[in-house]
Amino acid sequence: MKLESQKMEASHLEHVLKIEAECGKETWSKANILSELQKENSICLVAINPDSDAVLGHIFAYSVLDEAYINKVAVAKGSRGLGIGKFLVKIVLDKAVNLGLESVMLEVRQSNLAAISLYLGCGFCEVGRRTGFYKNPHEDAILMTFSTTNSSGKLSAK
Repeated sequence: MKLESQKMEASHLEHVLKIEAECGKETWSKANILSELQKENSICLVAINPDSDAVLGHIFAYSVLDEAYINKVAVAKGSRGLGIGKFLVKIVLDKAVNLGLESVMLEVRQSNLAAISLYLGCGFCEVGRRTGFYKNPHEDAILMTFSTTNSSGKLSAK
């Protein structure tokens, strides 16, 4: 499947909110999304099918000092398992490398095995847990980090 990324804009909002509703847990509101779009240090992207212009997924991340933090990755229900999440994560990792950031961090529900597998496949490693971090249902968060350089100093996002 061909994919393109675009900077998220207000015109994508309806599609992003639909995907959020499909995700069920920890959904973001319209106000949350609009607020994120206004922040200077935010990286807000959508994955688009260029043949249909359909929004298939989105990612929210931000940078602070020498690190980035991914705080949301979501893919449309009918498009999961097609590499869209990996496509978006890799773009953020490449941006982090290009900005000279040292690491990218995230947290994920311990029950979200598909996301954990995605992040491990992108080069993240588990670095800790936050006990009881999530509600509805109550569960731990797994903390994961991606280092923009490996032990030999070569880029690991490529």
